[in-house]
Amino acid sequence: MKLSENSWKSQDSFPSIEAIFGKNMPEQEMIRYDITDGFLCLSSYVPIMGEEFNKELKKMMPKQVGVLKATFKPDHAFFDKIAEITETKINIFSEQGLSLGNIKEYGSYDFSRLGNAKHQKIMLNEIEVNKNQYFQGSLPIHNDSGGIAAIAVLYSKKFATSNTLQIIRYIA
Repeated sequence: MKLSENSWKSQDSFPSIEAIFGKNMPEQEMIRYDITDGFLCLSSYVPIMGEEFNKELKKMMPKQVGVLKATFKPDHAFFDKIAEITETKINIFSEQGLSLGNIKEYGSYDFSRLGNAKHQKIMLNEIEVNKNQYFQGSLPIHNDSGGIAAIAVLYSKKFATSNTLQIIRYIA
């Protein structure tokens, strides 16, 4: 497509781009987790700087005029590769339910377990999904508004038992 004078058109909105930021604009570069369309995403924010004339000082002064937001939304291929490398199952939950994951039957997460802590501590427990037993490590994800998501990593008890028995056989 070639740009011409007619290429520039006024638009009231852009699909999937918010016209109003809706919160305080970051004054410095930052990376944080966000929920976008029900999915856990990694967002990077960079202030956009311009200049304005200061009448009192009679010179141009820097001023933040906007913010650039770039968002990475992990897809199934990304998590399937991580699950393959680590030999685990991974599910990501937002408050709306399962965002992405390897075990569709594990469709909801008890967010009351997250509490109000801002520090992301891994929580360990055991869980059963479709009559399969797993060890689960959950990482709560927080941003400025509190707990927004959880990453649940599941390791099969069957595999853990098999691997342990294999090590014992090698030692014996």
